[in-house]
Amino acid sequence: MEKMVRISDKPMIIYFVFNKNDEIVYIGQTVMTLAQRKGKHLSEARKGRGSILGAGIRKHGEKYYRFEKHSIYFNQIDLDEAEKHYIKKYTPRYNVQEGGKKSFEPWNKGKKETRPEVLENIKLGAKERKRTKRGSYTEEHKEKISKAGRRARIKPFICHENNKIYETKMDAAEDLGIDPRGITAVLNPKTRNKSHKGYTFSYID
Repeated sequence: MEKMVRISDKPMIIYFVFNKNDEIVYIGQTVMTLAQRKGKHLSEARKGRGSILGAGIRKHGEKYYRFEKHSIYFNQIDLDEAEKHYIKKYTPRYNVQEGGKKSFEPWNKGKKETRPEVLENIKLGAKERKRTKRGSYTEEHKEKISKAGRRARIKPFICHENNKIYETKMDAAEDLGIDPRGITAVLNPKTRNKSHKGYTFSYID
Protein backbone atom coordinates (compact mmCIF):
# COMPACT_ATOMS: atom_id res chain seq x y z
CA MET A 1 0.00 0.00 0.00
CA GLU A 2 1.36 3.40 -0.97
CA LYS A 3 2.20 5.62 2.00
CA MET A 4 0.43 8.99 1.98
CA VAL A 5 2.54 12.08 2.55
CA ARG A 6 0.88 14.99 4.29
CA ILE A 7 1.73 18.21 2.52
CA SER A 8 1.80 21.31 4.69
CA ASP A 9 1.60 24.97 3.67
CA LYS A 10 3.39 25.83 6.88
CA PRO A 11 7.18 25.39 6.82
CA MET A 12 8.60 22.71 9.10
CA ILE A 13 12.18 23.26 10.09
CA ILE A 14 15.22 21.38 11.28
CA TYR A 15 17.28 23.50 13.67
CA PHE A 16 20.73 23.09 15.18
CA VAL A 17 21.86 24.29 18.60
CA PHE A 18 25.54 25.23 18.91
CA ASN A 19 27.54 25.96 22.03
CA LYS A 20 30.05 28.83 22.25
CA ASN A 21 32.71 26.54 20.77
CA ASP A 22 30.56 26.06 17.63
CA GLU A 23 29.92 22.43 18.52
CA ILE A 24 26.53 21.06 17.46
CA VAL A 25 25.03 19.91 20.76
CA TYR A 26 21.38 19.44 19.78
CA ILE A 27 19.30 18.89 16.64
CA GLY A 28 15.52 19.25 16.64
CA GLN A 29 12.47 19.71 14.47
CA THR A 30 9.55 22.10 14.87
CA VAL A 31 6.53 23.60 13.13
CA MET A 32 7.07 26.81 15.10
CA THR A 33 9.32 29.63 14.02
CA LEU A 34 12.89 29.34 15.22
CA ALA A 35 12.36 32.24 17.63
CA GLN A 36 9.27 30.55 19.13
CA ARG A 37 11.02 27.19 19.53
CA LYS A 38 14.07 28.82 21.10
CA GLY A 39 11.81 30.71 23.50
CA LYS A 40 10.13 27.46 24.53
CA HIS A 41 13.49 25.78 25.17
CA LEU A 42 14.57 28.68 27.38
CA SER A 43 11.23 28.77 29.19
CA GLU A 44 11.40 25.03 29.93
CA ALA A 45 14.96 25.40 31.20
CA ARG A 46 13.92 28.18 33.61
CA LYS A 47 11.21 25.91 35.03
CA GLY A 48 13.65 23.07 35.64
CA ARG A 49 12.59 21.10 32.58
CA GLY A 50 14.09 20.52 29.15
CA SER A 51 16.05 17.29 29.70
CA ILE A 52 19.80 17.54 28.92
CA LEU A 53 19.57 20.73 26.86
CA GLY A 54 17.59 22.40 29.65
CA ALA A 55 20.20 21.35 32.21
CA GLY A 56 22.94 22.73 29.96
CA ILE A 57 21.16 26.07 29.64
CA ARG A 58 20.75 26.32 33.40
CA LYS A 59 24.40 25.45 33.97
CA HIS A 60 26.10 27.57 31.30
CA GLY A 61 23.53 30.33 30.75
CA GLU A 62 21.23 31.17 27.87
CA LYS A 63 23.87 33.13 25.95
CA TYR A 64 26.17 30.08 25.84
CA TYR A 65 24.01 28.53 23.09
CA ARG A 66 23.16 29.63 19.56
CA PHE A 67 20.07 28.44 17.65
CA GLU A 68 20.19 28.27 13.85
CA LYS A 69 17.68 27.17 11.23
CA HIS A 70 19.22 24.42 9.10
CA SER A 71 16.61 23.34 6.53
CA ILE A 72 12.91 23.60 5.65
CA TYR A 73 10.41 20.83 4.76
CA PHE A 74 6.73 20.66 3.92
CA ASN A 75 5.76 17.16 4.99
CA GLN A 76 6.31 15.19 8.19
CA ILE A 77 7.98 12.17 6.55
CA ASP A 78 10.77 14.21 5.00
CA LEU A 79 11.15 16.18 8.23
CA ASP A 80 11.50 13.01 10.32
CA GLU A 81 13.99 11.45 7.91
CA ALA A 82 16.07 14.62 7.83
CA GLU A 83 16.19 14.82 11.63
CA LYS A 84 17.27 11.17 11.89
CA HIS A 85 19.91 11.69 9.18
CA TYR A 86 21.52 14.71 10.82
CA ILE A 87 21.43 13.24 14.33
CA LYS A 88 23.16 10.11 13.03
CA LYS A 89 25.68 12.20 11.07
CA TYR A 90 26.65 14.65 13.82
CA THR A 91 25.78 12.62 16.97
CA PRO A 92 25.00 15.73 19.06
CA ARG A 93 25.65 15.17 22.74
CA TYR A 94 22.26 16.42 23.99
CA ASN A 95 20.07 14.27 21.72
CA VAL A 96 18.98 11.09 23.48
CA GLN A 97 16.78 9.71 20.68
CA GLU A 98 17.46 8.92 17.04
CA GLY A 99 14.99 11.56 15.83
CA GLY A 100 11.61 11.57 14.13
CA LYS A 101 8.27 12.52 15.60
CA LYS A 102 7.52 9.02 16.92
CA SER A 103 11.06 8.09 17.81
CA PHE A 104 11.77 6.31 21.07
CA GLU A 105 15.05 4.68 20.04
CA PRO A 106 18.29 6.23 21.33
CA TRP A 107 20.72 7.14 18.54
CA ASN A 108 23.56 5.75 20.67
CA LYS A 109 21.83 2.50 21.67
CA GLY A 110 24.29 -0.01 23.04
CA LYS A 111 26.91 2.63 23.82
CA LYS A 112 27.59 3.78 27.36
CA GLU A 113 27.72 7.55 27.77
CA THR A 114 31.14 8.54 29.12
CA ARG A 115 31.49 12.24 28.27
CA PRO A 116 31.88 14.09 31.61
CA GLU A 117 29.93 17.20 30.56
CA VAL A 118 26.96 15.16 29.36
CA LEU A 119 26.91 13.02 32.50
CA GLU A 120 27.13 16.14 34.65
CA ASN A 121 24.24 17.79 32.79
CA ILE A 122 22.13 14.64 33.12
CA LYS A 123 22.85 14.57 36.86
CA LEU A 124 22.11 18.29 37.19
CA GLY A 125 18.81 17.95 35.32
CA ALA A 126 17.71 15.02 37.47
CA LYS A 127 18.64 16.83 40.67
CA GLU A 128 16.79 20.02 39.79
CA ARG A 129 13.67 18.25 38.56
CA LYS A 130 11.00 17.20 41.02
CA ARG A 131 7.83 15.83 39.50
CA THR A 132 4.56 17.24 40.79
CA LYS A 133 1.03 17.29 39.42
CA ARG A 134 1.85 20.66 37.88
CA GLY A 135 5.10 19.55 36.30
CA SER A 136 8.71 20.23 37.18
CA TYR A 137 9.88 23.34 39.01
CA THR A 138 13.15 24.66 40.32
CA GLU A 139 13.44 25.57 44.01
CA GLU A 140 13.31 29.27 43.06
CA HIS A 141 10.10 28.77 41.06
CA LYS A 142 8.48 26.79 43.89
CA GLU A 143 9.35 29.59 46.34
CA LYS A 144 7.64 32.13 44.07
CA ILE A 145 4.52 29.93 43.94
CA SER A 146 4.59 29.60 47.74
CA LYS A 147 4.89 33.37 48.25
CA ALA A 148 2.04 34.00 45.83
CA GLY A 149 -0.11 31.52 47.76
CA ARG A 150 0.66 33.19 51.07
CA ARG A 151 -0.24 36.60 49.65
CA ALA A 152 -3.50 35.20 48.31
CA ARG A 153 -4.42 33.79 51.74
CA ILE A 154 -3.87 37.12 53.52
CA LYS A 155 -7.24 38.86 53.77
CA PRO A 156 -7.12 42.08 55.85
CA PHE A 157 -9.96 42.82 58.23
CA ILE A 158 -10.91 45.69 60.53
CA CYS A 159 -11.85 45.82 64.19
CA HIS A 160 -14.69 48.35 64.43
CA GLU A 161 -14.07 49.17 68.08
CA ASN A 162 -10.53 50.52 67.59
CA ASN A 163 -10.61 51.04 63.76
CA LYS A 164 -7.40 49.07 63.40
CA ILE A 165 -6.72 46.90 60.35
CA TYR A 166 -5.13 43.49 60.85
CA GLU A 167 -3.65 41.10 58.28
CA THR A 168 -3.86 37.96 60.42
CA LYS A 169 -6.15 36.76 63.18
CA MET A 170 -3.15 35.97 65.36
CA ASP A 171 -2.00 39.61 65.18
CA ALA A 172 -5.46 40.83 66.17
CA ALA A 173 -5.83 38.26 68.96
CA GLU A 174 -2.46 39.21 70.46
CA ASP A 175 -3.24 42.92 70.25
CA LEU A 176 -6.71 42.61 71.77
CA GLY A 177 -5.93 39.81 74.22
CA ILE A 178 -8.63 37.46 72.91
CA ASP A 179 -8.89 34.01 71.33
CA PRO A 180 -8.20 34.00 67.55
CA ARG A 181 -10.90 31.33 67.13
CA GLY A 182 -13.46 33.87 68.31
CA ILE A 183 -12.32 36.28 65.61
CA THR A 184 -12.64 33.52 63.03
CA ALA A 185 -16.19 32.82 64.17
CA VAL A 186 -17.18 36.48 63.79
CA LEU A 187 -15.62 36.76 60.31
CA ASN A 188 -17.17 33.54 59.10
CA PRO A 189 -20.53 34.37 57.43
CA LYS A 190 -21.79 30.84 58.11
CA THR A 191 -21.75 31.34 61.88
CA ARG A 192 -24.17 33.45 63.93
CA ASN A 193 -21.48 35.09 66.05
CA LYS A 194 -21.86 38.86 65.72
CA SER A 195 -19.09 39.73 68.19
CA HIS A 196 -16.45 38.20 70.43
CA LYS A 197 -15.56 39.67 73.82
CA GLY A 198 -17.25 42.90 72.76
CA TYR A 199 -15.32 43.20 69.49
CA THR A 200 -16.79 43.12 66.00
CA PHE A 201 -14.84 42.51 62.80
CA SER A 202 -15.37 42.55 59.05
CA TYR A 203 -13.18 41.89 56.00
CA ILE A 204 -11.95 44.79 53.89
CA ASP A 205 -12.76 44.48 50.18
